[in-house]
Amino acid sequence: MKTFEKEFELKTKLETLDHYVRSILNKFDPDDEIEVDIQEFDGKKIVNVKILDRVLN
Repeated sequence: MKTFEKEFELKTKLETLDHYVRSILNKFDPDDEIEVDIQEFDGKKIVNVKILDRVLN
């Protein structure tokens, strides 16, 4: 699993957060499973993107 995390100001638009997430996803296989979590904490938005490992059968 690979994890990417970045803090943004609370006023940051969702379009900017979307651009950040998509810039990460462009570097990985579109079939990979991902988890995206956006939290507001202590006056900031924290974006956490997890690229999950694939299990081969």
